[in-house]
Amino acid sequence: MKMTDELKWKLQLFAEDPNDPADPNEPDGDPKEPDGDPKDPDGNDDEKKYSDKDVDKIVEKKFAKWKAQHEKDLKDAKDEAAKLAKMNADQKKDYELEKVKKERDDLKAQAQRFEMGKTAASILKEHKIDATEDILDFVVGADADSTKANIDKFVGIINAQVKAAEVQRATGKGTPKNYGGGGEQNEILKRIEKYK
Repeated sequence: MKMTDELKWKLQLFAEDPNDPADPNEPDGDPKEPDGDPKDPDGNDDEKKYSDKDVDKIVEKKFAKWKAQHEKDLKDAKDEAAKLAKMNADQKKDYELEKVKKERDDLKAQAQRFEMGKTAASILKEHKIDATEDILDFVVGADADSTKANIDKFVGIINAQVKAAEVQRATGKGTPKNYGGGGEQNEILKRIEKYK
């Protein structure tokens, strides 16, 4: 296969000069873009580009937020330690006992809510309603009685909506009316008659 002169010239165009000490891919010190804002070589500026200053500002803001949260957590821990240091042994026991009781009550409430959610889901399933997380958040109450009342109210609303949709469909209010009067069919029948 012979190379044509044109093809050789095109290849030479992309070849590197071994005698040239400067690498054409490296910048030679003077910026070609203002403010260090790099441009897409294809001319596409669809993506948002950030300068070093912008990135520094973002990082500083995130770091300041993290540092503030860390200092708050550290302060809370120190306050807790100071509070415990001021207490005598009996007060420490009472304080720890109260803390454990509060955690236990919170966990009991979560477990009770979870169980009521499971029960509510099964009741809703009996009424042919798929219980999503949002629906369960809506119907599950503080206790079993309020949950049952919420379920009954929700099922009543759903059934009323379904019944209204069925009535609308049965009366034809939800379907488009045919105002053509069968004009197309009559035209087709006329053509059929013509060929009979």
